Amino acid sequence: MKNLLRGAKCSFFAGTALENLSPSCPFQLKSLIIAALGHDLDHGGFTNNFLQLINDDLAQLYDESFLENHHFRVTMTILNDCEIYSNLSENTYRMINKEIKEAILATDLALYFKFRAKLAQISNEGLFDWGNSMHRTYVKAIMMTSCDLSGQCKPFFVAKRITDNLYREFYHQGDMEKKMGLHPLSIMDREKQHTIPEDQVQFLNIVVIPCVDLLRVVLPNTEDLYFEACNLRDAWQDIINKREERKMI
Repeated sequence: MKNLLRGAKCSFFAGTALENLSPSCPFQLKSLIIAALGHDLDHGGFTNNFLQLINDDLAQLYDESFLENHHFRVTMTILNDCEIYSNLSENTYRMINKEIKEAILATDLALYFKFRAKLAQISNEGLFDWGNSMHRTYVKAIMMTSCDLSGQCKPFFVAKRITDNLYREFYHQGDMEKKMGLHPLSIMDREKQHTIPEDQVQFLNIVVIPCVDLLRVVLPNTEDLYFEACNLRDAWQDIINKREERKMI
C-alpha cells in the first residue's frame, strides 16, 4: 500500500510538471505518468548500498541502480500482463519502454546529482533549449526526482507523517547493519532519533531544495514545491532553535 501511495503522490506532481511539456508527443507524456506511478514498485525498504553490501540478488542482477532497475522491470511486467500496449507498433513500444526506463532510473539519487550539475550549468549559461533532446532529458530527470521528493514539499504536519514512515524503514536497515557489526548512518540509527531535525534540515538543504529550485527555473509553474520545501526546512530549524533555547534556561 505504501508503495502505491508513493506512486500516486509522484504521479500527481508529475502531472503538474508535465503541463510544461509539448503535447505533440502524447506517448512521452503518458510514459512519464506511468513511470511516476511505477517508480517504487516492489521496494523492499533497503538502499542500493545495503543491497550491494549483503550481495542481494538485485545487486548481482544489475550493474548499478539495483532498485530502480527492478522497479522498471516490475512496471513493465505489469504493463505487459495487462496488454495495455498490445496494439502499438514495435517502434512505438520501444520508445515508451525507453522513456519509462530513463524516468524511473533517474530517481536514483546517485544519478540525480550528475543530472542536476549538468542542467544547472546549462541553465546558468543561458543555453537551455527545449528543442535539444538532451536538455529535455535532464529536465525530465530532475522532474522525476522532484516528484519522488515531493513529500518534502508539503506542510509540516503532512511531511512529518511521511518522514516518520521513512524512518521506520531506515531503522529496520540500521538494526540489520548493527547485527552485522556495522555502524549505520545517524538517519538509520534508532538510538540517534534526537538528530532527526538536524538530519532533515541537511537533507532539505543539500538535496531537496536545490532540486526543486532548479526545476522552477525551467518549469515556473512548479515554484510552489520550492516554497513549501523552504517552509518545511524552516519548521525543522525552528524545532532545533527552540530545543537549544530550552537548554539555556
